[in-house]
Amino acid sequence: MTIASAQTRARAVVAALAAVTLAALSVGGASAALAADVVTATTSDGAGYTGPTTVVVGQTIHLSGTGWLDTAQTTGSVIGVKLDAGAVSTTGTVTNPATGATIGNKTVIAAVQADATGAWSLDLPFPTTASSTATWAAGEAHTINLLTGSLLSGDVVRSGTLTFTIVAASTGASDTVTGDGGATDTGPADPGTTDDADSGDTGTTVTHTGTEYTLASDSSVHWWVPSTVAEGEDIVISGAGWVNTAGTGGSTVAVKLDDGATPKTTLDVVNPFTDTVFANKTVFAIVTADADGEWEMTIPYPTLTSSNQDWSVGETHSITLLSGSLQTPSGTDRVRTTAAQPASFTVVKEPVTEPSWSHTTITQTDATTGSTAVAWVEDDVAAGEGSTIRIAGTGWVDKAGTGASTVAIKLNYGTGAQYTRTGDGVIEALAGSPDPTIWALLAPSNDADAPNVYTIDADGSFEITIDAPAGLTAGQFLTAQFLSGRFGVDDVSRSQTTSFLTVGGVPYTDTGTGTLPTCVPTSDTAAVTIVTPTVEAGGLLHVTGAGWCNPTAASGGSVIAIKLDEGAYSRLDTSVHANQTIWAIIEADDTNGTFDTYVQLPDGTTSGSGGSSPAFGEGAHTLRLLTGSLAAGDQSRTVLSGEFVVGAYAPGGVPDPLDAATLTSATANGVTAVLGTDTLTVTVPGASAGDWLYLMPYAADGSPRYPWLSTWFRAAAGGVVTASLSGVTLPTGDIRIAVLNGNQGETGTLRGWASLHVPEAAATTDGTSTTATTATPAPSVRTIGVSVGSTVAPTTVPASPVASDAELTAANAGSVTGTQDGTIVTILLPYASPGDWVYVYAFSDPTPVGWIAVDTDKLIRVDVAALPAGAHKLAVLDADGALIGWTAVTVAASETATTSSATSDDVADASAEAATTTGTGSGGALSAADWWFIGGGAALAAALVIVVIAVARRRPTEAAR
Repeated sequence: MTIASAQTRARAVVAALAAVTLAALSVGGASAALAADVVTATTSDGAGYTGPTTVVVGQTIHLSGTGWLDTAQTTGSVIGVKLDAGAVSTTGTVTNPATGATIGNKTVIAAVQADATGAWSLDLPFPTTASSTATWAAGEAHTINLLTGSLLSGDVVRSGTLTFTIVAASTGASDTVTGDGGATDTGPADPGTTDDADSGDTGTTVTHTGTEYTLASDSSVHWWVPSTVAEGEDIVISGAGWVNTAGTGGSTVAVKLDDGATPKTTLDVVNPFTDTVFANKTVFAIVTADADGEWEMTIPYPTLTSSNQDWSVGETHSITLLSGSLQTPSGTDRVRTTAAQPASFTVVKEPVTEPSWSHTTITQTDATTGSTAVAWVEDDVAAGEGSTIRIAGTGWVDKAGTGASTVAIKLNYGTGAQYTRTGDGVIEALAGSPDPTIWALLAPSNDADAPNVYTIDADGSFEITIDAPAGLTAGQFLTAQFLSGRFGVDDVSRSQTTSFLTVGGVPYTDTGTGTLPTCVPTSDTAAVTIVTPTVEAGGLLHVTGAGWCNPTAASGGSVIAIKLDEGAYSRLDTSVHANQTIWAIIEADDTNGTFDTYVQLPDGTTSGSGGSSPAFGEGAHTLRLLTGSLAAGDQSRTVLSGEFVVGAYAPGGVPDPLDAATLTSATANGVTAVLGTDTLTVTVPGASAGDWLYLMPYAADGSPRYPWLSTWFRAAAGGVVTASLSGVTLPTGDIRIAVLNGNQGETGTLRGWASLHVPEAAATTDGTSTTATTATPAPSVRTIGVSVGSTVAPTTVPASPVASDAELTAANAGSVTGTQDGTIVTILLPYASPGDWVYVYAFSDPTPVGWIAVDTDKLIRVDVAALPAGAHKLAVLDADGALIGWTAVTVAASETATTSSATSDDVADASAEAATTTGTGSGGALSAADWWFIGGGAALAAALVIVVIAVARRRPTEAAR
């Protein structure tokens, strides 16, 4: 291809504009030009299309194509035509030739249907301000976009692009493009004529932008080059003072990239002074300045389709300018070179800005970090099959603002109803955690090239086009929801839903009761009350609430998802929601945000409409109420109910430890403890027979112990509790035995405590004989598990799963999620079973910690006080040594352990010792290294509640949050 440069304006046009055309044609598989002003290209499935390379202002644009058939190859495709990727909208009406219906999307300028052979042709009127939003002028480059798939059911999804230049309606122009790629040489320009830039015509004033450079040998010569160039965008440079030897006309200037050392163009660059192709391929563009020496040129961004270059973001390149040899006769122009003064620029990512295509906007500012995330969603989506949705955004960054958020995008087709992926299209937002309700995922990386996962830049910006759900119908309900904060503790929690998107050109209309009222809550905070605290399996649980208003005006009450025991029980079908851990969905009153409802509980079986997985058992349970994703504009909330009891009540799990400082003489309450050979007898004044009690020893250093794991005791007459010491290890020395309440509604409160002296020889017993336990300078890691399954830890220490913490990435984070409260990290393993043994490594450098059994709530808890101040990661391995996942933790300088000088070697020694225990603690006071594992329980503190929710939201079928 040859492009000759017109010299009819003082501000020169760059001959190398040919690169823009070639780059655009290459996308569609462009072949060589067939004629002087026509080019033919093919789509990815082989459909051909032909159009002009130049369009005269005001004249019709003729297009044609062959091979455009539907999927069955029996019917001609319906081709929609857009200009400049949808930047131009028509002011008229365009009809779908297949259905006769008006096409609502105004960016479709025309539509044509191919015949039975796939052939078609179209004469497209030149767009004017009377017929469109276009304001095209001579000298501009524009594109025609041909698209199929959404205008005909069963059509092939394909696209093709043609690029052309607008030229003035005049005759005698010497600039032509020939089919064989050669230039039409009209002979050397006459410096004395008024047709050329060197003739003295000053023309349009050039606006110089970028960094200014001045030629060292001639201070009258200047040039301007940008310091950054956006990836894929053309490079615009300019100059002043570039006049010929006589000073009567402008110089002819050539540009090389990187001093011509390596870069070469594959295009034909025309010397505008001689109107001939320049043979030196290291020259990327040539321009002739006006009579005052002013010039501006646009250098096409080098790609592998237009050069031998493949530039990447972050690279630095340079521009060198030369003049003197491009004008004839020899000596006409001044010899100059800027080689000694290279003008450098850096390739940067093109900034994402508000798009020109029609869109709706959502914005959320985080109150803690002050960061604002914005997303733009195409608001006119084509109906039928094969349609797409364009989405762009900025500001989606983590709490530190140094990395991108991971953002789930969900598409809603009704209140609480979300489209779901199937098969290989299901996204695993975290390893091993597929979520079919996530339609697309924005992630900092996608090394595995997972389907429907898109990369988001480190600055939180993105521009993507996703497939729309199949079978969209005109006027249907469709919204898009954006959620972040689900996939890492360092991310910002966000939940925003768009307004209704227009489908098939028809806006959504609520066919129900009309506009909802603006809800005025009766309570400042959302609350829930269990009215019937005792109920049978399969019975109706009476629940009331207040403060559940959708904060968006005219949106009524909130739509609330209800889970049982943090999502521990799943429905056996999707009759309520695609996320089967959502047991019920209720709606608050539209006027005041209250509700009074009955929730039918699982019937205790694993089959039928009332069954659950696993079977719903007797004992204490809770509800988790969630809002934010089931109604547009709703607030993201999570509220835990009080307990209710199914059947006979019994507390479960390990209670949270109390602060040792609360164990004072005023709180002892007369409790006594007597250590026997095989039992510990504790008497609790005021306790009645049948009261539930938990015994929690506190070592001499004030650290709580869990020798009876999750076992709760029932008081006998007189408030006496007799606890077996079989297989139990008590801390030695002067300790305290705290008694915690387990009665319904009072779980975890202190009943009293007693002092007890435990000699070393009596600390451990197997039930038949006493075995001494010796404290060591490097204390063992205490592993607290549950009385489920095997209580014997594996005897080997698995190898570190990675060499360094840098290899612990989002790709292998798994379903592990941790929440930190001071130095206490609670880790939930949603796919582990109670009693499973897991091994923990601490990073930055791999430090083996030890084995711990997962408790009945699928939790382990770790005290990270032994780690130095700073950021760390805890990796969790299964019993076979395979990585389950990891979670990030931070240790503040004020939180580092001061009770011992344990080193990482101490921890490693301790973990090896722990591997030989039977799930009980070591004797002696706990040091920082000693106090890694502190168990888990069902009586959860606020921070633990949060982490359970975060993980529940990442269950395989999660959608509500």
